[in-house]
Amino acid sequence: RVFRNQLRSALIRAAVPRRLFRLARSVGNRARPERIYPKWYTRRLVQRALDLTLNRTENGLHFQTSQGRRYYEIASSAVYGSMIQDRRAAGTIAGIDVLIPFRDRDLLAFLMAIPGEMVNLGGVPKGLLREAMRGVLPEAIRNRRTKADFTAINNRAVVAELPFIRTLFSEGACSVEAGLVDGDAVHAQLAAFGGRLGESDNALARRLVIGLGSLELWMREFFGDPDERATCRHAAKN
Repeated sequence: RVFRNQLRSALIRAAVPRRLFRLARSVGNRARPERIYPKWYTRRLVQRALDLTLNRTENGLHFQTSQGRRYYEIASSAVYGSMIQDRRAAGTIAGIDVLIPFRDRDLLAFLMAIPGEMVNLGGVPKGLLREAMRGVLPEAIRNRRTKADFTAINNRAVVAELPFIRTLFSEGACSVEAGLVDGDAVHAQLAAFGGRLGESDNALARRLVIGLGSLELWMREFFGDPDERATCRHAAKN
């Protein structure tokens, strides 16, 4: 199912002129912002996020293949970079050095330059890497067809933190004072997301809840304690 969705998306992106695709996405997302942003965010914040996302200019770079473009987009993505920073910070807390060899510049340049059928040699996911690891990794690992999935464990961890996240929005939340979070909707939405988290087999709901809590903590860190409401309102104006 995931592969079919990815293939359909890739075919649409490849068939439709890029400018027309961006226009259609802009119109669709502005008409139904709830498809990508939870209802606990105010329309003011959502519109600002949409403006920044949908009005981005092209980087002017030209790629010979869609694969090369996609590798570049992922490697230079601010969201991906933020995820890496989070993992490195978690590693630092645990006293572990987190290294990501797949972000090596020479490796990325090589993967962007070669055909996709070489990366997935013989139609096998990561086929080139598997072949390179022959004699290095045990065969059971080199040829494995499954992946360790911590989604359910991570989802349960966020469910356990929901009471704390609710207290962040109990009274005078900085993000609410700043007009970024809807104080009336947030608790009902958190209850709904809590139910989804317990049954979900993906990480989307978890990431949205974490994003909400992170926004409030970030606002408190940089724009003052909830008691300092004037500071929060000043932050909203800027």
